[in-house]
Amino acid sequence: MKFLNHLRRAEASAIISLLCVSAIFAIVLALGHWQYGPSAPAQDEFHLAPIESMQGALYFALHIFPIIALVGFGPVTLLGAPAYAILVLLKCDRWPFVMLLGAAVCAISIYYQIFPLIKHPGWPGTACIMAVALLTHTLFSRRLIPLASLLYWLFIVALCIVFAEVTVRLWGLSPRYSLKAKGLDYALPFVLDEELLYRFLPEPARSINTQGFRDHEFPAKSPDKKRLVVLGDSFPMGLIVTPSDTFPKKLEQLLPNYEVLNLGVQGYGPDQELRLYSKIEASLQPDEVIWSLFPSNDYNDLIKNNLLHLESGELVATNPNPISQKMPLLHTPLLIRYLLSGHFLPPEEEASLHPMLFLDHESPRPVSTETIRLMHEILKSMQTRLKSSGVALSAVVIPSYEQAQLQAPVTHELNLRTVHILNELGISTIDLSQAFRNHPEYYTEEDHHLSVTGHRAVAAAIAADRVSSPLH
Repeated sequence: MKFLNHLRRAEASAIISLLCVSAIFAIVLALGHWQYGPSAPAQDEFHLAPIESMQGALYFALHIFPIIALVGFGPVTLLGAPAYAILVLLKCDRWPFVMLLGAAVCAISIYYQIFPLIKHPGWPGTACIMAVALLTHTLFSRRLIPLASLLYWLFIVALCIVFAEVTVRLWGLSPRYSLKAKGLDYALPFVLDEELLYRFLPEPARSINTQGFRDHEFPAKSPDKKRLVVLGDSFPMGLIVTPSDTFPKKLEQLLPNYEVLNLGVQGYGPDQELRLYSKIEASLQPDEVIWSLFPSNDYNDLIKNNLLHLESGELVATNPNPISQKMPLLHTPLLIRYLLSGHFLPPEEEASLHPMLFLDHESPRPVSTETIRLMHEILKSMQTRLKSSGVALSAVVIPSYEQAQLQAPVTHELNLRTVHILNELGISTIDLSQAFRNHPEYYTEEDHHLSVTGHRAVAAAIAADRVSSPLH
């Protein structure tokens, strides 16, 4: 079986090539010599996160090598078959180094030149690559491939694709990037998430716990204290102040009988916060939820995120959403692309991630009726979920930096609209619009988020409301 021998030798060459390339890639990353990714916008810095330590490189290599071995007998290494066949004709098959180099060059050239339109090399790309490899061998072997051999290789390829995909998914591979918010001298790593759009990764040095929140590790619920969870965006997360100065932690100091958990996530909108809570509710078992709302951009977040929409008045998940439509059907191609190019996704798509996920815009004026109804249903859905599990829900409406300036307008349309929805639903609400007016010191000049004084003011307002309200 001369054909099968050639094919096996081609596969072996390609496997060795990929192992060598990945080893060099891991070492270079470990030394920190490669910085790549989209250029940083003016507001935030956004880039791929390289592996910055030898320990990280070893972790990378130990996980990558078995995956390459599994994929090895499948579509990736079949890229080396055409190069091998040509080199056989040139009588180079006795020179192992030339054969190895030829297989690697062929794999890269096919990936970048023959299939430039295949943005996510999944099943279509795999089928084309297999067809090219098998056709080349058929032509140069000058005889048709026996049906049994063809079925055998198809079975092997399919089996290895399945094994590779299972391995990658068990490993939890997702496109990983990092965000450096304005005013910070460090970046926070995050991964793309097809349900939440993204989520932050643990970063103990920056007080990001194993669940991706800016708080201590969440212990088992204490029988001596009630558990209060604060949901929200960058305002409760409070990256510009220390973790202990955020208003959830200040509130915890004011409420000795409560344990307050900070679930604020930079850049999240109400739709993401609803989904986030549904994922962590069972593990945290809160007695009460305070939802921090920022109407100035929450409505725009609903439009931008496009996670949920209304169908016949019902809340429905958008499928595909902006992140799921960027992700390939199989996750193995993410690894292949990363090894070959240093990018999980095509560069133009990675460049679009920052404005999609983090670039804040004021909500449009006026907000459409459809968006207002969407906000109403999201708040109602959260209320229904919490009521069914006996958890109390309240909301705090935070005004913008502009609304807190001296001589700023007394009213703000979006704040009023949000408070109206909350009151209509019967959700206990603290509207800070009036209390924050003429208090520019509650915000930082640098990023227009809450200052330490502002966080204290929010916590004090919530605590005072609990004293005066019979509901708490």
